[in-house]
Amino acid sequence: MSEFPRPLSGVNPVVQFAGESLVVSTQELAGVSRRHLGGVAGTLEAEHDALIHALDLLFTGV
Repeated sequence: MSEFPRPLSGVNPVVQFAGESLVVSTQELAGVSRRHLGGVAGTLEAEHDALIHALDLLFTGV
């Protein structure tokens, strides 16, 4: 993550997946076509609250 800009607090949560820290760029989700996604690699269920908070903040500002 050090080679990328600092994530926006709240909007870009840092999640743990497969032993790695990953930044979720919620503001870019609509730009990814379903056909460009690969198969299921796992779940982010443990990150549910952070992801919902990020989407709420992105869409409503709260």
